[in-house]
Amino acid sequence: MLAWLLALPRSVKRIISVGIDTFFLVLSLALAYLLTQGQETQQLQPIVLAFVIALPLTLFIFTKLGLYRAVIRYVGQHALGAVLFGIVLSAIVLASLFAVMGVHDRTNLVIVYALVALVTSGGFV
Repeated sequence: MLAWLLALPRSVKRIISVGIDTFFLVLSLALAYLLTQGQETQQLQPIVLAFVIALPLTLFIFTKLGLYRAVIRYVGQHALGAVLFGIVLSAIVLASLFAVMGVHDRTNLVIVYALVALVTSGGFV
């Protein structure tokens, strides 16, 4: 059933992995925002801008941690450790960008984002 996926070149598999991670990270921020901010849209624009900056940095961190190489070669503790560390770094980057951009009182958003991202990105490892 998945033979066609396994037959794809390594570079295509990596692109698929990056695309799936991008989707799950965006989904994680959206869910975290809905869970913590509710109907408040006052600071939505700087939150989205901070995330647009943090997303490529997060994917770069995942790449440098060897996540895509680990996922393609084998799935195990190394991949889970890379996801966990990458998501923690992503949350730190996001919190730092919030501080620089003047987004106040968003600690809950960052924590919930990290937890949801861990479940979405790390839950399938």
